Amino acid sequence: MKTQKPPSVFPSGQPARPTNAFTLIELLVVIIIIALLAALLLPVLANAKAKGQGAKCISNLHQLIVGWTSYSLDNKDRLAQNLSADWGGSATGLEPQYQAGQSQASWILGDATNAVYRNNLISHGLIFPYTGNVGIYQCPANVKPDRWGVLTWRAYSMNCTMGVTASTEWTWNGTQFQNYFSKASDLALLGAARAWVLMEENQSTINDGSMCEDTQQRHDGYPYWVDEPGHYHVNAGSLAYADGHGEIRKWTDTGILNDVPQSGDGSIQCGPPPYADLNWVLWRTSIPLP
Repeated sequence: MKTQKPPSVFPSGQPARPTNAFTLIELLVVIIIIALLAALLLPVLANAKAKGQGAKCISNLHQLIVGWTSYSLDNKDRLAQNLSADWGGSATGLEPQYQAGQSQASWILGDATNAVYRNNLISHGLIFPYTGNVGIYQCPANVKPDRWGVLTWRAYSMNCTMGVTASTEWTWNGTQFQNYFSKASDLALLGAARAWVLMEENQSTINDGSMCEDTQQRHDGYPYWVDEPGHYHVNAGSLAYADGHGEIRKWTDTGILNDVPQSGDGSIQCGPPPYADLNWVLWRTSIPLP
Protein backbone atom coordinates (compact mmCIF):
# COMPACT_ATOMS: atom_id res chain seq x y z
CA MET A 1 0.00 0.00 0.00
CA LYS A 2 1.34 3.35 -1.03
CA THR A 3 1.71 6.01 1.55
CA GLN A 4 1.33 9.70 0.77
CA LYS A 5 4.42 11.73 1.49
CA PRO A 6 3.59 14.59 3.76
CA PRO A 7 4.09 18.00 2.18
CA SER A 8 7.17 19.92 3.17
CA VAL A 9 6.54 22.96 5.27
CA PHE A 10 8.29 26.22 6.02
CA PRO A 11 9.38 26.79 9.59
CA SER A 12 6.25 28.88 9.98
CA GLY A 13 4.20 25.82 9.32
CA GLN A 14 2.95 26.95 5.88
CA PRO A 15 3.29 24.49 2.97
CA ALA A 16 6.17 25.25 0.59
CA ARG A 17 5.23 26.39 -2.92
CA PRO A 18 7.41 25.70 -5.97
CA THR A 19 8.93 28.97 -7.28
CA ASN A 20 8.64 30.02 -10.98
CA ALA A 21 10.16 33.50 -10.67
CA PHE A 22 13.30 34.62 -12.49
CA THR A 23 16.37 35.26 -10.52
CA LEU A 24 18.03 38.66 -10.77
CA ILE A 25 20.78 37.22 -12.97
CA GLU A 26 18.22 35.71 -15.33
CA LEU A 27 16.36 39.03 -15.61
CA LEU A 28 19.58 40.84 -16.40
CA VAL A 29 20.39 38.30 -19.12
CA VAL A 30 16.93 38.74 -20.70
CA ILE A 31 17.25 42.53 -20.63
CA ILE A 32 20.68 42.37 -22.26
CA ILE A 33 19.37 40.05 -24.99
CA ILE A 34 16.42 42.38 -25.71
CA ALA A 35 18.76 45.38 -25.86
CA LEU A 36 21.06 43.60 -28.30
CA LEU A 37 18.16 42.57 -30.52
CA ALA A 38 16.83 46.13 -30.50
CA ALA A 39 20.26 47.49 -31.42
CA LEU A 40 20.38 45.08 -34.35
CA LEU A 41 16.79 45.50 -35.54
CA LEU A 42 16.19 49.24 -35.16
CA PRO A 43 18.65 50.26 -37.91
CA VAL A 44 17.11 47.63 -40.18
CA LEU A 45 13.61 48.96 -39.50
CA ALA A 46 14.76 52.57 -39.95
CA ASN A 47 16.40 51.65 -43.25
CA ALA A 48 13.24 49.90 -44.41
CA LYS A 49 11.19 52.96 -43.49
CA ALA A 50 13.61 55.25 -45.35
CA LYS A 51 13.44 53.04 -48.44
CA GLY A 52 9.65 53.08 -48.31
CA GLN A 53 9.58 56.86 -48.04
CA GLY A 54 12.06 57.14 -50.89
CA ALA A 55 9.92 54.92 -53.11
CA LYS A 56 6.84 57.01 -52.30
CA CYS A 57 8.77 60.21 -53.04
CA ILE A 58 9.88 58.93 -56.45
CA SER A 59 6.29 57.89 -57.16
CA ASN A 60 5.10 61.43 -56.30
CA LEU A 61 7.66 62.94 -58.64
CA HIS A 62 6.71 60.57 -61.43
CA GLN A 63 3.05 61.59 -61.15
CA LEU A 64 4.02 65.26 -61.18
CA ILE A 65 6.17 64.77 -64.28
CA VAL A 66 3.30 62.98 -66.01
CA GLY A 67 1.08 65.98 -65.21
CA TRP A 68 3.77 68.40 -66.41
CA THR A 69 4.15 66.46 -69.68
CA SER A 70 0.39 66.21 -70.19
CA TYR A 71 0.05 69.97 -69.82
CA SER A 72 2.60 70.45 -72.59
CA LEU A 73 0.84 67.99 -74.88
CA ASP A 74 -2.44 69.86 -74.42
CA ASN A 75 -0.88 73.30 -74.92
CA LYS A 76 0.91 73.04 -78.25
CA ASP A 77 4.24 71.93 -76.78
CA ARG A 78 4.47 74.83 -74.33
CA LEU A 79 5.78 73.99 -70.87
CA ALA A 80 3.81 75.03 -67.81
CA GLN A 81 5.00 78.47 -66.77
CA ASN A 82 7.37 78.45 -63.81
CA LEU A 83 7.55 81.83 -62.16
CA SER A 84 10.34 82.82 -59.83
CA ALA A 85 8.26 85.18 -57.71
CA ASP A 86 9.88 85.79 -54.34
CA TRP A 87 7.86 84.27 -51.50
CA GLY A 88 5.35 82.78 -53.84
CA GLY A 89 3.72 85.70 -55.56
CA SER A 90 0.29 84.65 -54.33
CA ALA A 91 -1.31 85.04 -50.92
CA THR A 92 -4.32 82.79 -51.43
CA GLY A 93 -4.08 81.26 -54.91
CA LEU A 94 -7.39 82.93 -55.80
CA GLU A 95 -6.09 86.25 -57.15
CA PRO A 96 -7.20 86.77 -60.80
CA GLN A 97 -3.70 87.34 -62.20
CA TYR A 98 -2.56 83.88 -61.08
CA GLN A 99 -5.35 81.93 -62.76
CA ALA A 100 -4.83 79.78 -65.85
CA GLY A 101 -4.49 81.88 -68.97
CA GLN A 102 -3.28 84.93 -67.07
CA SER A 103 0.21 86.42 -67.15
CA GLN A 104 1.27 85.22 -63.68
CA ALA A 105 -0.16 81.71 -63.81
CA SER A 106 2.42 79.10 -62.76
CA TRP A 107 2.80 75.36 -62.35
CA ILE A 108 2.42 75.92 -58.59
CA LEU A 109 1.42 79.04 -56.69
CA GLY A 110 2.44 80.58 -53.43
CA ASP A 111 4.99 80.23 -50.70
CA ALA A 112 5.66 76.67 -49.50
CA THR A 113 5.24 77.83 -45.89
CA ASN A 114 1.73 79.22 -46.49
CA ALA A 115 -0.12 76.20 -45.14
CA VAL A 116 -3.38 78.10 -44.60
CA TYR A 117 -4.08 78.28 -48.35
CA ARG A 118 -2.22 75.13 -49.31
CA ASN A 119 -5.10 73.53 -51.21
CA ASN A 120 -5.80 76.71 -53.18
CA LEU A 121 -2.15 77.20 -54.05
CA ILE A 122 -1.92 73.65 -55.38
CA SER A 123 -5.31 73.35 -57.08
CA HIS A 124 -4.90 76.63 -58.98
CA GLY A 125 -1.48 75.62 -60.30
CA LEU A 126 -1.33 74.89 -64.01
CA ILE A 127 -0.58 71.17 -63.78
CA PHE A 128 -3.06 70.28 -61.03
CA PRO A 129 -5.86 69.36 -63.51
CA TYR A 130 -3.52 66.59 -64.69
CA THR A 131 -2.41 65.42 -61.23
CA GLY A 132 -5.58 65.82 -59.17
CA ASN A 133 -3.90 64.89 -55.90
CA VAL A 134 -2.74 67.41 -53.31
CA GLY A 135 -0.72 64.78 -51.45
CA ILE A 136 1.82 64.13 -54.21
CA TYR A 137 3.32 67.61 -53.84
CA GLN A 138 4.85 66.64 -50.49
CA CYS A 139 7.62 64.17 -49.69
CA PRO A 140 6.62 61.77 -46.88
CA ALA A 141 10.05 62.26 -45.29
CA ASN A 142 9.79 66.06 -45.21
CA VAL A 143 9.30 66.74 -41.51
CA LYS A 144 11.99 69.38 -41.14
CA PRO A 145 10.89 72.94 -40.31
CA ASP A 146 12.32 75.83 -42.28
CA ARG A 147 14.65 78.41 -40.78
CA TRP A 148 11.69 80.12 -39.09
CA GLY A 149 10.46 76.88 -37.57
CA VAL A 150 7.60 76.45 -40.05
CA LEU A 151 6.80 73.11 -41.70
CA THR A 152 6.43 73.39 -45.46
CA TRP A 153 3.50 71.87 -47.34
CA ARG A 154 5.56 71.22 -50.47
CA ALA A 155 8.97 69.58 -50.89
CA TYR A 156 9.47 69.90 -54.65
CA SER A 157 10.52 72.87 -56.75
CA MET A 158 11.04 73.22 -60.50
CA ASN A 159 14.25 73.89 -62.40
CA CYS A 160 14.30 77.65 -62.99
CA THR A 161 15.18 77.15 -66.67
CA MET A 162 11.94 75.25 -67.36
CA GLY A 163 8.76 76.98 -68.46
CA VAL A 164 10.11 80.52 -68.73
CA THR A 165 9.98 83.20 -71.39
CA ALA A 166 12.29 86.12 -72.15
CA SER A 167 10.49 88.25 -69.57
CA THR A 168 10.80 85.68 -66.77
CA GLU A 169 14.34 84.37 -67.24
CA TRP A 170 16.58 84.07 -64.19
CA THR A 171 19.56 86.42 -64.43
CA TRP A 172 22.41 87.43 -62.15
CA ASN A 173 22.64 91.21 -61.92
CA GLY A 174 20.82 91.43 -65.24
CA THR A 175 23.11 89.02 -67.09
CA GLN A 176 21.82 85.79 -68.62
CA PHE A 177 24.29 82.92 -68.62
CA GLN A 178 22.29 79.90 -69.78
CA ASN A 179 19.59 78.63 -72.11
CA TYR A 180 15.96 78.59 -71.03
CA PHE A 181 13.20 76.26 -72.18
CA SER A 182 9.66 77.39 -72.97
CA LYS A 183 8.68 74.39 -75.12
CA ALA A 184 9.20 70.67 -74.66
CA SER A 185 10.95 70.54 -78.04
CA ASP A 186 13.55 73.01 -76.72
CA LEU A 187 14.79 70.31 -74.36
CA ALA A 188 16.46 68.50 -77.25
CA LEU A 189 19.37 70.87 -76.65
CA LEU A 190 19.99 69.43 -73.18
CA GLY A 191 18.38 66.02 -73.59
CA ALA A 192 15.23 64.88 -71.78
CA ALA A 193 17.09 62.15 -69.89
CA ARG A 194 19.65 64.68 -68.62
CA ALA A 195 17.38 67.65 -67.85
CA TRP A 196 16.06 67.65 -64.30
CA VAL A 197 12.63 69.23 -63.92
CA LEU A 198 11.65 68.76 -60.27
CA MET A 199 13.88 68.40 -57.23
CA GLU A 200 13.45 68.35 -53.48
CA GLU A 201 14.47 71.79 -52.28
CA ASN A 202 16.13 72.43 -48.93
CA GLN A 203 13.85 73.78 -46.22
CA SER A 204 16.39 76.58 -45.72
CA THR A 205 15.70 78.09 -49.16
CA ILE A 206 12.32 76.85 -50.38
CA ASN A 207 9.76 79.55 -51.03
CA ASP A 208 8.14 79.81 -54.46
CA GLY A 209 7.98 76.94 -56.93
CA SER A 210 11.16 77.84 -58.83
CA MET A 211 14.52 76.39 -57.78
CA CYS A 212 17.19 78.72 -59.13
CA GLU A 213 20.64 77.60 -60.17
CA ASP A 214 22.90 79.16 -62.78
CA THR A 215 25.48 77.34 -64.87
CA GLN A 216 27.94 80.19 -64.30
CA GLN A 217 27.49 80.35 -60.53
CA ARG A 218 30.56 82.20 -59.38
CA HIS A 219 30.21 85.10 -57.01
CA ASP A 220 32.90 86.96 -55.08
CA GLY A 221 35.38 84.30 -56.10
CA TYR A 222 33.64 81.17 -54.79
CA PRO A 223 31.14 78.64 -56.18
CA TYR A 224 27.74 78.92 -54.55
CA TRP A 225 24.19 77.65 -54.46
CA VAL A 226 21.28 80.00 -55.09
CA ASP A 227 18.72 77.46 -53.85
CA GLU A 228 19.90 74.31 -52.10
CA PRO A 229 18.82 70.73 -52.81
CA GLY A 230 16.95 69.02 -49.99
CA HIS A 231 18.22 65.98 -48.12
CA TYR A 232 15.18 64.27 -46.65
CA HIS A 233 16.39 60.72 -47.33
CA VAL A 234 19.42 60.17 -45.08
CA ASN A 235 21.58 62.90 -46.64
CA ALA A 236 20.02 62.29 -50.04
CA GLY A 237 17.38 64.02 -52.12
CA SER A 238 15.00 63.03 -54.91
CA LEU A 239 14.72 64.54 -58.37
CA ALA A 240 12.91 63.76 -61.61
CA TYR A 241 13.86 64.29 -65.22
CA ALA A 242 12.01 65.42 -68.33
CA ASP A 243 11.88 61.88 -69.72
CA GLY A 244 9.97 60.74 -66.61
CA HIS A 245 12.63 58.84 -64.69
CA GLY A 246 13.64 59.75 -61.16
CA GLU A 247 16.48 59.08 -58.75
CA ILE A 248 17.64 59.68 -55.21
CA ARG A 249 20.98 61.45 -55.11
CA LYS A 250 23.34 61.25 -52.14
CA TRP A 251 24.72 64.69 -51.24
CA THR A 252 28.09 65.41 -49.62
CA ASP A 253 28.27 69.22 -49.81
CA THR A 254 28.34 70.68 -46.31
CA GLY A 255 26.35 73.71 -47.46
CA ILE A 256 23.46 71.36 -48.22
CA LEU A 257 23.81 69.02 -45.26
CA ASN A 258 24.14 71.85 -42.73
CA ASP A 259 20.97 73.53 -44.06
CA VAL A 260 22.74 76.85 -44.46
CA PRO A 261 20.27 79.72 -45.07
CA GLN A 262 20.83 82.20 -47.88
CA SER A 263 23.00 85.20 -47.13
CA GLY A 264 22.06 88.81 -47.83
CA ASP A 265 23.08 88.47 -51.48
CA GLY A 266 20.89 85.39 -51.94
CA SER A 267 23.61 82.75 -52.10
CA ILE A 268 25.05 79.88 -50.07
CA GLN A 269 28.73 79.06 -50.27
CA CYS A 270 29.50 75.51 -51.29
CA GLY A 271 31.55 73.15 -49.21
CA PRO A 272 35.21 72.63 -50.01
CA PRO A 273 36.46 71.71 -53.54
CA PRO A 274 35.97 69.90 -55.85
CA TYR A 275 32.30 71.07 -55.64
CA ALA A 276 31.06 67.72 -56.93
CA ASP A 277 27.41 68.22 -55.97
CA LEU A 278 27.15 71.70 -57.50
CA ASN A 279 28.81 70.65 -60.74
CA TRP A 280 26.59 67.56 -60.91
CA VAL A 281 23.42 69.67 -60.59
CA LEU A 282 24.54 72.43 -62.94
CA TRP A 283 25.41 69.96 -65.70
CA ARG A 284 21.78 68.79 -65.57
CA THR A 285 20.24 72.26 -65.25
CA SER A 286 20.92 73.86 -68.61
CA ILE A 287 23.50 74.62 -71.29
CA PRO A 288 25.71 77.69 -70.72
CA LEU A 289 25.53 80.40 -73.34
CA PRO A 290 28.75 81.04 -75.29
